[in-house]
Amino acid sequence: MTAEPTSRKTVVTGATGMIGSHLICRLLDLGYRDITVLARSQSSLAKLASTMLHFGKSDLYPSLKCRVMPLMSLDNLKEAFKGCDLLFNCAADISFVGGQTQITANRDIAYAVAQAALESGVGMTVHVSSISTLQGKEAPDTIDESSVMESLAGRSSYSVSKFWAESEFWRAHEAGLPVVIVNPSVVLGGGRWNSGAMPSYERAVRRGVPSVAGGTTGYVSAEDVARAMETLSRTPSAVGERFVLSAENMSLDEMWAMIADTIGVKRPGRVPVAVVSALHSVLRFTEKIGIRMKLQSPHLEALLHRHLYDGSKITRYCRFDYTPLQEAIPTMTGW
Repeated sequence: MTAEPTSRKTVVTGATGMIGSHLICRLLDLGYRDITVLARSQSSLAKLASTMLHFGKSDLYPSLKCRVMPLMSLDNLKEAFKGCDLLFNCAADISFVGGQTQITANRDIAYAVAQAALESGVGMTVHVSSISTLQGKEAPDTIDESSVMESLAGRSSYSVSKFWAESEFWRAHEAGLPVVIVNPSVVLGGGRWNSGAMPSYERAVRRGVPSVAGGTTGYVSAEDVARAMETLSRTPSAVGERFVLSAENMSLDEMWAMIADTIGVKRPGRVPVAVVSALHSVLRFTEKIGIRMKLQSPHLEALLHRHLYDGSKITRYCRFDYTPLQEAIPTMTGW
């Protein structure tokens, strides 16, 4: 007789981040109770506790096995992964201004987690990557799981770091680790996140900061990402596959208008595309001569280019439907 999936010994890295904390709440909702949380600092656990409080799960916080440890320590990770049936790896530096330090950190964390999981015989690993590891194309083409990165030249440090991190899990998979990789588009979720898209967007909209009516990108809710990860962890045919997770494509201008309507404020104005394009040209020039600032040219490209993402593959592997953003956004604002 097959054991219930919720009885699996589960470890979550990066559980104090936006995706990780939403994932913990999802697992608890489904009845998972043998959950170990690996965090890099005691203070970061407060973010997880805050998300659990919002979702009415604070009474279950004591049931979590919270361990603070450096996520680059292979020995510590192997000890934490003993007997682990299911690993969700959400750990990463997700800032967009990290430079070479970010690239090195994300690759080193991924190597340690993937290698420790392989050596410990973890039953299943679901790794959170990003659409930034895929090759961007202009409309009318859409970006999906087959859109392989052709070159790292000109990509942001975040994109490069996620590419190398993902590569470590593919390496471990080839060596025998069962791996599923998810590549979310721009993840929207409520909470007190310094680098989260939705809190940043909401603050900007409330202040009347103008948007840009240029490019298009994909969006998905953090709750949908968490739901997809848990579902894929119970889908044997998903092992060795990657899944783009993206609910809808829209411009930043459309997104901010939707947020403004939700929170009941005036829709922001627009910055002319020509202004953003000129700044993009300046940044590209300074980068070519060796001057690299926190704001990088690839960041502005996302505002100028029309990138369309196809997140439908998961619907062909398992029973899964995305939550329309019109329904999801009201649950994310006002935290």
